[in-house]
Amino acid sequence: MRSLIPSISVTCGLFAAVPAPAQVGVNFDFGPAAIHGVPGSDTGAAAQVGGHWNGVDTDALASASFPLTISGLLDASGAPTPVTLVVNDLGTGVQSFLFDDPSTSGGDDALLDDLAFFGGAATIEIRGLAAGQYDILTYAAVPSGASYRTRVRVPSSLDPLQDVGGDFSGGYQLGVTHARHAVDVAPGSAVTLQLNVAAEFMSLNGIQIVPFGATGDLGSRYCSPGAANSTGLPGEVSAFGSPRRADNDVALTASSLPSNTFGFFLTSRTQGFTATPGGSVGNLCLGGAIGRYVGAGQILNSGSIGAFTLFLDLAATPTPTGLVSVATGETWHFQAWYRDAFIGIPISNLTDGLALTFL
Repeated sequence: MRSLIPSISVTCGLFAAVPAPAQVGVNFDFGPAAIHGVPGSDTGAAAQVGGHWNGVDTDALASASFPLTISGLLDASGAPTPVTLVVNDLGTGVQSFLFDDPSTSGGDDALLDDLAFFGGAATIEIRGLAAGQYDILTYAAVPSGASYRTRVRVPSSLDPLQDVGGDFSGGYQLGVTHARHAVDVAPGSAVTLQLNVAAEFMSLNGIQIVPFGATGDLGSRYCSPGAANSTGLPGEVSAFGSPRRADNDVALTASSLPSNTFGFFLTSRTQGFTATPGGSVGNLCLGGAIGRYVGAGQILNSGSIGAFTLFLDLAATPTPTGLVSVATGETWHFQAWYRDAFIGIPISNLTDGLALTFL
């Protein structure tokens, strides 16, 4: 039997993780070790963040006893890390799957064209992460087509369960090649990924664990800094994902907000500046026709971490006259409005602005 990860120890049962001193990124590629290989360190995938990839040999995984603990992992910089994976196939069986997607090449081929194919539900527990906020990207593309779909849920994330399935013909796309979940890891706690069949079989190409803010940020901020809020800091807007319109993979984040406050995002094709609109403490940095993301599930709460994130559907961008589709070459501007308070008096505030051109 080949080892699941070259030069990495594998044990059955639970493994006591050593606390990590700082947040690190960790990447995993699932697939037969001898076929497509492991992505190179220049492969950033959907997170646009490169680094070392730990290879998990699915041929060995298929003959292992579960639950299985994988340790001896390296972080994105290639340094040893106390992070471990505890994989459990829940008795449904796992096998390797290979298919040459003509759209992939290089590291994308190594990540997506081979995978672990599960017959049913499975869980993966990630232990040993340093406390902090992370983005977890779960790759569940099936290069042979979209009829196989995987349901990905992270119970500790405020982001909903996501169904994933499809090939790379449109590049990295949320819901096609991968799911994305934001998590807040408490000291000594673990993160659990629950994987299940949405259609036919469940697949897993890889996992990226990226410290919050380390993903490839998109666009350029302007109208900065915004007005300080009750935390003493100005709210900030940022975007991550892919700038390619075809990928339809952009998420907006408003951060440095008061905790447990409600807010939503605004958008326009036009920049502008209106000081303290409607009595707000902040400034409106948009002009022209301004749309509001206030549909179902789009009015958000900052929770205990003082931030909220919205995954955009670029085919349904709000304007005052209805939803429109973003076109390649267009530049859109974004800002977040949120509730605030001053000496107990309810007020509102706004983040700075972000300009994003779609390719």
